[in-house]
Amino acid sequence: MPNGLNLLLNPTVRGDLVMRNLGATFAMSSLAFFLSVPAIAGEDPMASALEHAARAKAHGDDGRMKKLLEHAEESLRHARASEKRHAAQRAQMAQAVKNLEQAIENGKAGRDRVANKHMGEALVRIRKSTSD
Repeated sequence: MPNGLNLLLNPTVRGDLVMRNLGATFAMSSLAFFLSVPAIAGEDPMASALEHAARAKAHGDDGRMKKLLEHAEESLRHARASEKRHAAQRAQMAQAVKNLEQAIENGKAGRDRVANKHMGEALVRIRKSTSD
C-alpha cells in the first residue's frame, strides 16, 4: 500500500485533516446555504453583504487573499447600501421612541388624551420603521 494512502486510512491522521479543515468546511456550507436562497428583485443589500462576507471568509481560510479582498470590497459596497437604505427606518424608530417617552410621561401626569395621541403616533412610526 502506498505511504500516502496508508496515512489517509489511519484514523488519527484522518481526524486531524477533518479538524484542520473544519472552519473552511463550515464557511463553505454556510455559503452554500446563503446561495441556495433564491435572488429576489429588489433584495435587501444586507443579504448580499452577508453572502460576500461569507465568501471572503472562506477564501481567507484557504489563504486566497486576492479573492478575500474582492469579496470583502463587494460586501462593503452592499453593507453601505444597506446602511443607507435603513437610515430612514432608523429615523422612524427614533421618533417612535420619543413618542413612547411622551406617552408615558403624559400618562403618568394624568393627561390621558395627550398620552393616547403620542401612543398612536408611536404606533404609526413603529409600523413605518418595519416597512420598506
